[in-house]
Amino acid sequence: MTQNTQLLDLASQVSAIANANLTAKEGIKQIQKIRKRIIKLGHDHTTRQLEVVLATKNRATFKDMCTLLSSFVQDAEKLQQEQTDFAYARISTSDQSIDSQTTAFESKCPTVQVITEEGISGSIPAMERPAMRELLKSLKKGDTLWVWWFDRLGRDYFDARDTAQALLRRGVTIRTLHGEMTFKYDHSDAEGAAIVNATTDNTINLLAALAHNEKEARLASAAAGREAIKKSDKEKGTNLWAEKYQGRKANTEQHEQIMRLVADGKNNTQIAKALGCSTKTVQRVKKNHSSSN
Repeated sequence: MTQNTQLLDLASQVSAIANANLTAKEGIKQIQKIRKRIIKLGHDHTTRQLEVVLATKNRATFKDMCTLLSSFVQDAEKLQQEQTDFAYARISTSDQSIDSQTTAFESKCPTVQVITEEGISGSIPAMERPAMRELLKSLKKGDTLWVWWFDRLGRDYFDARDTAQALLRRGVTIRTLHGEMTFKYDHSDAEGAAIVNATTDNTINLLAALAHNEKEARLASAAAGREAIKKSDKEKGTNLWAEKYQGRKANTEQHEQIMRLVADGKNNTQIAKALGCSTKTVQRVKKNHSSSN
């Protein structure tokens, strides 16, 4: 049962109790039956008022309670309508496309707000990626976070797992375009909720491990390839390693522009957009500049 369905069902029950011409004692007895659900969806002020009314048990306060609860349910429904769909699109190489991801997200959810991050590796912790950090701060209960696939959250096992579980505990739903998977905790006190959440955690653990292992396999494969070229160079007397892996000549002018913008207080994303380079390049230049001083 979705949260919106729960609210509608709760509103219907409160309305039925209020209009059933019950005595105060009978009415409050009925309210007691749905008390836990009301408190779970409420807040401190509503809960305190509810407890006062339940303790008083007279006709006037019973009517006040029904009015209070009806108003609260309406407010909760409005909050439900304000819940937002966000999408996080991250690319780390030039052969990937932010535009294609954005189009895919918008075709699935026309109202989605797409947050993009370019030139950022999934190996970087979520809270160290500027766009992702701001997105994680703004996500609230009831929101949905769309990602292309689970590894967009991160390729480090613990970081990806902890990020996903922190969002689910907050009441955020995570959905993937690839595989069309949905991750959501059951925050109700319904029987079986703990089992549902444990199953979700097991799936998250598996996907985080797969993302981590894929990253390690890529690194190992790249390292093996470089070693093979080195060995071939040595045997054949060629210099392919130096040509392919020792890097291009530094773009001194661009590096100077980057450091001037850093001095002006610009962040990595702003600098990358201004100069038409990746945020990864900006990070590397800043790191090299820092180590040389």
